[in-house]
Amino acid sequence: AVESVQSSLAKQLQQEGEKNKALERRLVAALDSSKESERQIAVHESELLRHKVEMNAMATQTRPLATQVAAVESGLTQAREAAERKLVKQEALIQEVMSDQRK
Repeated sequence: AVESVQSSLAKQLQQEGEKNKALERRLVAALDSSKESERQIAVHESELLRHKVEMNAMATQTRPLATQVAAVESGLTQAREAAERKLVKQEALIQEVMSDQRK
């Protein structure tokens, strides 16, 4: 009877040991997966930071260009307005000359 109980306990211990080993493998696999996820997150964060730095650099380069474009646009507007004033004066002069010729 004692041997039967001992045999039964030995089987239970063996089964529990196998369950514990299976759980341990699952835990190790989960830990490995978690570490890989953390690594991937770190890689993505690094890439995001790099993109942010690149975007800031582009913005820094774009600001002077925007200022230059605004200056050119302003210069073009002033030149167009000056040309329009000159054209109005020339048209008035032509009208004056034509009027004088009719007299």
